[in-house]
Amino acid sequence: MSKYLIQRALPIKMDDELALCIALKKLGIPFERAEAGQTLSLYGWQGKKRAERARVVIRRKDIGASANDLGFNPQTGSVVISEYDNEDRPGRGMHVLKKILPVYATARVVRTARAQGARVTVKPQQDGGYQVIIVGAT
Repeated sequence: MSKYLIQRALPIKMDDELALCIALKKLGIPFERAEAGQTLSLYGWQGKKRAERARVVIRRKDIGASANDLGFNPQTGSVVISEYDNEDRPGRGMHVLKKILPVYATARVVRTARAQGARVTVKPQQDGGYQVIIVGAT
């Protein structure tokens, strides 16, 4: 059983729960979100409940056959990922996380800009990234 790690050294702090949920929906990645003030248990690759908990969870069955659950705690900006899943290979949590990061970053920027009264246009790019055009932010 691989131990879980708390990832805080990501290219962007994942501290916006709504932007995270928007990104997961946009990518078509199934996830569970805890009720307000609650957290969800994480499960290892053998289906055993682990001590680690998170607000938003991608279940192992939606990552890969040998994967562990992948958890997000936006209140601390941390990602809970197992040692095994910390490799960027198909069927591992890090591979999924790397798909989420640019979509999450875009959703976060859009939410922040719109909250400040700006008009926002998002244009997908050929490389899989996004061009965000912000007009009129206060």
